[in-house]
Amino acid sequence: MPFRAQLLVKTLCLVILFSSGLPVLMPLLLLYCCTAWPCDRIHFLARYAPPPLTNDLSLRFVIGVILPPFIALHSVLGAIFYVSHAAAQTLD
Repeated sequence: MPFRAQLLVKTLCLVILFSSGLPVLMPLLLLYCCTAWPCDRIHFLARYAPPPLTNDLSLRFVIGVILPPFIALHSVLGAIFYVSHAAAQTLD
């Protein structure tokens, strides 16, 4: 379970970071989430032993500490990509 959660957070952060320059990453993230959910559901309900009970501390850490810098970097990289694209258009 922790491996799957960290994989989802890593994928989400990388898509947030680079989606301003590569918008095709958003549908790929949607595809990943739509396929990971049923796979995890099948594996956790049918094949694996039940995971131990946990609290919401890890989710609060992801939402409160990890995602805000990535959202800020998304804005910064979006501005950089926009300026570099506009500069390339003026050179043509």
